[in-house]
Amino acid sequence: MGAKMNYCIDKFGNQELSKLLTPTGELIVQVIGIENARKLFGSFGGAYFDFPKRKWNCDSFSKLSNAIGLEAARALCNHFSGEKLYIPRENILLTRVRHLRFVSDVKKAIMKGSSLTSAIKSVSISHQISDRHGWDIWKKFNTAVDIINNIH
Repeated sequence: MGAKMNYCIDKFGNQELSKLLTPTGELIVQVIGIENARKLFGSFGGAYFDFPKRKWNCDSFSKLSNAIGLEAARALCNHFSGEKLYIPRENILLTRVRHLRFVSDVKKAIMKGSSLTSAIKSVSISHQISDRHGWDIWKKFNTAVDIINNIH
């Protein structure tokens, strides 16, 4: 069951996710990763953004780096240098994927012998969320991971 579950979540995260994202959203995820893309979509989703041409001291770069971090901001500016790009609102989808991955990681820890309480605590730390939020995710999405596994 463990290998199948990991495969399905990874498949959902890597292949199925790209089918659900807009082409721009998919490209952004490829350039800066899911977590940084989620931050970008949350901060600038639904609006156009002017990417500077390798000028790291301008206002737009400062706003971008404050939202997603310096390294991710540089990667996006290098990729979209000088372009005005519509940033899609993909935050809800990416949050759901993050939650499903959290549940999958909790189940992996349990399969390795951790108690549910211990698994949620350790996985919450690794996902940089509070254990209270981890419990909320577990309660809401635990069965969703099983549903995805049964589809594949």
